[in-house]
Amino acid sequence: MRGAIGRCASPRSRAAVRPANAAPSRKYAACSPSGSRAERAARSLTFECLVSRRRPSRSQAAGPSQRQLRAGELVRHALVDILAREDLRDPDLKGISITVGEVRASPDLKHATAFVAALGAHDPKKIAAALGRISGFLRGRLARAVDLKFTPELHFIPDVSYDEASHIDEVLRRPEVARDLHKDGK
Repeated sequence: MRGAIGRCASPRSRAAVRPANAAPSRKYAACSPSGSRAERAARSLTFECLVSRRRPSRSQAAGPSQRQLRAGELVRHALVDILAREDLRDPDLKGISITVGEVRASPDLKHATAFVAALGAHDPKKIAAALGRISGFLRGRLARAVDLKFTPELHFIPDVSYDEASHIDEVLRRPEVARDLHKDGK
């Protein structure tokens, strides 16, 4: 019996240990007859985990893994093909050419965030919201196109990197900045 050793598999098994007429007990007290001991142990473990000053794990410090990068690129290529070939029925997406600049996959590859931009003078937030509305359709098409264990849930964010790059070019073309750049180059 697994539940008799002090571990409860589910809230239902905890409820089965407690008499029906008894008041609801604390979280860990119903797991064993000596609830205070189990409760102290659980609290100390929880406190230790919350207070410990561990270094960030390797995956957090180093950035995305090769697996995440490969899956993100695979999803990006498939999304580009789907958006180019499929007839999207959302009125906000009719006749709009959409580019997918980057796709970032979560470590478990169950979520993918796509950075999208529309060619032309279209509102990027509106385009991302429209793609979010049809993400179920896109996920179904993606499942047919990509060979992954799990088809990732798609999230869309407006890609502003093109706007930022054009702003930087504009700043570099200003006369006062160009003058400073030429002084350093001599």
